[in-house]
Amino acid sequence: LASVLFPLLEHLHTLWELVLTAEPLVVQASSPSQCSATVQALTSIIHPLTFLADYRPFYTIHDADFKELTSSNSSALPSIILGVTNPFFNKVK
Repeated sequence: LASVLFPLLEHLHTLWELVLTAEPLVVQASSPSQCSATVQALTSIIHPLTFLADYRPFYTIHDADFKELTSSNSSALPSIILGVTNPFFNKVK
């Protein structure tokens, strides 16, 4: 947990607040393992509380609900933490 979040230490309080209030977050990393570990660590930083919103440690453009999440018709992302490696997600929303 600590080794994954150490590079984000400066922003840890803000991330804690965002996770606690189930705000949508997108974690972009260079590898699927780093991405998944970061999403898992984020859902754990509010322990002993349980993260009750949706989270996807590794999300791809091939997931079934990709079009729904990235459509311009939806006004906001749902309460979700997405882990991605594809730079395409920089352009979405």
